[in-house]
Order: sequence, then C-alpha cells, then structure tokens
Amino acid sequence: MDTKQKLYDLYLSGTVTELRRCRNFLNVTTVKSNARKAELASAIAEHIADNPVESLERLPYHELRLLSLLSKLSEGADEEINTTSMTTFAAAIRFIEVKDKSSELLSFRFAPGMYEALSPHIGEAMARIEASPRLMYEQYLWGCLTIYGMISFSDIFDLADRHFKEDSGYFYKFMSDYPGLVSLYHYHYLMHPCVEDPDKLFSEWGKNRMLKRNIKRISRKDILDAGETTPYNSPWHLHEEGVQLHSALRTIGYEGDRLVYTIHRIWIAKQLLGLDNAVFNGLIGDILDRGSVRHFEDVQMVANAIMHYSNAIPCWCFKGRSSDEMFRTDKSGPDKLANVKALAQQMNDIGREASVFGNVGRNDPCPCGSGLKYKKCHGKNLS
Repeated sequence: MDTKQKLYDLYLSGTVTELRRCRNFLNVTTVKSNARKAELASAIAEHIADNPVESLERLPYHELRLLSLLSKLSEGADEEINTTSMTTFAAAIRFIEVKDKSSELLSFRFAPGMYEALSPHIGEAMARIEASPRLMYEQYLWGCLTIYGMISFSDIFDLADRHFKEDSGYFYKFMSDYPGLVSLYHYHYLMHPCVEDPDKLFSEWGKNRMLKRNIKRISRKDILDAGETTPYNSPWHLHEEGVQLHSALRTIGYEGDRLVYTIHRIWIAKQLLGLDNAVFNGLIGDILDRGSVRHFEDVQMVANAIMHYSNAIPCWCFKGRSSDEMFRTDKSGPDKLANVKALAQQMNDIGREASVFGNVGRNDPCPCGSGLKYKKCHGKNLS
C-alpha cells in the first residue's frame, strides 16, 4: 500500500468535523470545508504527501522537536514521556497517536503512513523555521503563556509594542498567520494548553485589587527564555530556587525524565491548584516513595527546596507575580487570599529538627501533619 493510500485510510476513519479541522489547520485549499468526507480525506492525504515540509511548518516548533525524536526511532515504535498533560496540535491533525500508559506516562508514535510521509522532511522544516523570525516570535508567544497562563490580546500586543518597538508589526503578522492560535483562544484571551479551569483564574484575579490592574511587566529576555522550554516542561532553570530544587531531587536519586517530570508537576500544581498543605504533603509522600531517602535531613532538604521554588516562580493566578512578591507588596491583608502567604508559613512545620520524629510509633500519626500513619508517610523509607 502506498503512502497516499495509507494517509487516505487514516483520515477516512475520522469524523467530518475532525477532517474539517485538519483541512483548516493545514490550509488545504483544493477542497471546500463543506465537501463530502471522502473528498476531504483524499484532499488532505494528497496535500500532506505532496507538501510535507509546508505541512510540518504548520506545527509549533516544540512539536517538531517531538516529531524529530520520533523520526529517529524505527517505524511503529513508541516514545514514552513523563508528563502531567500533553495536548498537541500534531495529535489533533492526526500526525501522531497518543496513548495513556499510566496516570503520568504517555506514549507517542507516528500515525499510519505519517512516518514515511513526514520523517524525511522534519529536519528541513525545522531549519526553515530556525532561519526565519518566526522562531523568536513563537518563543515569545509561548513564553507569555508560560509566565501568565492566560493573557489578553491587548496585554500581549502592549508587551510586543514595548519589546519589539518598530518591529512589532512583524509580531502582529506572525500572530495573524500562526495556525494553532485559534486553539488557544478563550474569549478575548490566549490560554496555555495546561490551563484546566480558566474561570478559576478569573476568580482569583477578582479577589485582589492589585490583580484587577495590569499584568506584571516582565522583560523581553525573561519571556523569550521562558518560551525556550516546551509547554510541558517548566522553566525551572531560570530561577535560582529551581536550580536548587533540581539539585535536591538529584541528591535523592532522581534523574532523566522522572526528574524533569517531577519539577514540572510541582510547577503545574502551583499554577493550577495553589500548593496548599494537601498538595504539598502528597508531593512529599510521592517523592519519599520513589526516591532514595535515608535520613530525615533528606526530607527536610527536599521540602524546603519545594517551598522556596514554589514561592519564587511567576504564578498564573497572580498575573506573573510570585507568591513571595504578592506577600511583600499586598497591603490589604494577603492572609485573606488563597495561595498568597509564603509556603514556609502555610505548611505544617515539616522543616523542623529531626529530633521531633525521635520516638514516633509506627502506627502514630506522622508529625508532618499529612494525616497518614508514620509508617505510611515519613517513616516509610527512613532508616
């Protein structure tokens, strides 16, 4: 079976709504959006087979990096990635297939026919984007979404005017041409793919007079640096506290994907939930289960690193401000707001001296305040 036939069969198995979305995303002009299903499938398959580089260029650059990784595997092989979530344009237009392997592990592979059609051309598509201004503007867009979570069109264009000055018109053109932009819309806002409850963010913004005003003004460099990571890996390396957390987790045996995933999990928990006692204790318990913890000093080190990191990073519910910054500058009583007071002051004193745990019975409540028995919590892996 030739490549075009495989692609035709792939798209024919989709719904008409899916095919119309693929046709619009890929800018297939040889068929109308109200055409019959078989006509849509045929036109899309032919467009991809005849224009693989142009088809690939419709994807965000960070997704091309994922496809490049898949192209180095044998046809039909999976790439497993630790991630909290992974909504991709490549999956939405059926270039790849994504399957849940566990609650925190996804597998990716090329859809039938896509390996032959696309893998030889990914390098060229990436090189063309790298040689154009698009890469910088795309990093700028994703950096804004990483820092702010949701940002209004007026705010992002105001930032672009300040940061690009006379070249801001090129950014406007990039935004008007960017294929995936419509998938990021939420009313008059652009929304990070990992935002699960935009109404919750609106609610948090309405709780404090500071947040009814503008977003925090962040430098162009900081935005571009944040945009260099994918939307599914937090920019921990941009903060001293993130580097310290990275080092602390490595000390107890975390490496590779699991290390990156764990830091991202802490980052996303802070952004979506606020790192309250229950979430914090759950993270600590999971780290104790998976890490090589031998002494309470290890627990203390990791707990403090999580606290400092989560308090220092820009937070979506504070429009790019950190918890520490909000706690220092809000004069109206920050203790009345969720997720504002510094974590070190919110938490049950997990950073206490090890002697506090001295004679705790195995079936006694753990002194950390998690509500679990000591043997199921901080006593589980301690010598």
